Amino acid sequence: MTVNPLVSVIVPVYNSELYLPKCLESILYQTYSNLQIICINDGSNDQSGEILNLFQKNDERIEVYTTTNEGASSARNKGLEVSSGEYICFIDSDDWLDKNMIELEVNEALENDSDLVMAKVANVYSKKTIVNSVYGCKRTFDETNINELRQRFVGLDDGELKRPESIDWLSCLHGKLYKRDVVVEKKLRFDNNLIVGEDTLFNIQYVMSIKKANFIPVPLYYYRKSNKLAITQRYKPDLFDTWKLLFQRIDDSINTDEYEVRLRNRRALSIIGLSVNEMRSGDSFAIICKRLRGFLDLDLDSDVYDQFKISRTPLKWKFFFLSVKFRSTYLFGFMAFALKKIIDRRM
Repeated sequence: MTVNPLVSVIVPVYNSELYLPKCLESILYQTYSNLQIICINDGSNDQSGEILNLFQKNDERIEVYTTTNEGASSARNKGLEVSSGEYICFIDSDDWLDKNMIELEVNEALENDSDLVMAKVANVYSKKTIVNSVYGCKRTFDETNINELRQRFVGLDDGELKRPESIDWLSCLHGKLYKRDVVVEKKLRFDNNLIVGEDTLFNIQYVMSIKKANFIPVPLYYYRKSNKLAITQRYKPDLFDTWKLLFQRIDDSINTDEYEVRLRNRRALSIIGLSVNEMRSGDSFAIICKRLRGFLDLDLDSDVYDQFKISRTPLKWKFFFLSVKFRSTYLFGFMAFALKKIIDRRM
């Protein structure tokens, strides 16, 4: 194992002129310097390309590749193809890193021969910052307990359902260091057919392929939640079909009944995101509620809410999921509207 291994930092870029300089500076000023900085300009039509070229002229570690607009998955896959580092990390072009992130994670990986190193993520809103905290202390996952981590990536169960919003706190790409050999050996790539959730699928496939992982209980990645142009903040008319495909891909990847309950819970919890997404459509409340009812009627697992442990959720979510279970469409539509308002105020 290399003492000072090369780390490939993959940055998909699309129309990020307002935030890209801060993102790149946070990479360039890392305390760990042995970096291959791979920037994939995914068909930007703003000044992002010019910004990338300017930074590249001043630092030979930066590599810029320009493609037609095919989405973040395709851009990340291009980055994986040209990467040569022993380790890989990903950063979105509107986010930024703590200056110590890569050094801390590389040291953790080398000291523990870890296949995956994770850190806390700070969600940055316009008026406040909220740190995602799945684990409150340093954790090591090996052959004795790696399945605990795999279970958590697939979905929530029992006490974890007290925080439904935490379902993807671990399974996102943010704040992670990956071993490139695993990606190459297992031929892992991002699914171009998924407009969202591609990172969750990639991470589930990755964690199913590893033997050891470590968690650092420090926020090292800053996820900008106030960018209203980000795909996570826009209305996605195909979200229901995308998530059905995601659930099928996850099911194919785990290929065992061991994770059945957690995947079923992920399906149940997806109605939160679906509801908030529909509230962004601009359609009338009645039309939105009709579509939401249609989603429930079309769900392939008609008993998903019958088996969902509603009693494990907090009081505010109990009302929400009970209204879903009994198809009280206008009630859970109204609650979704209120939830969207809360999210928008945070922005």
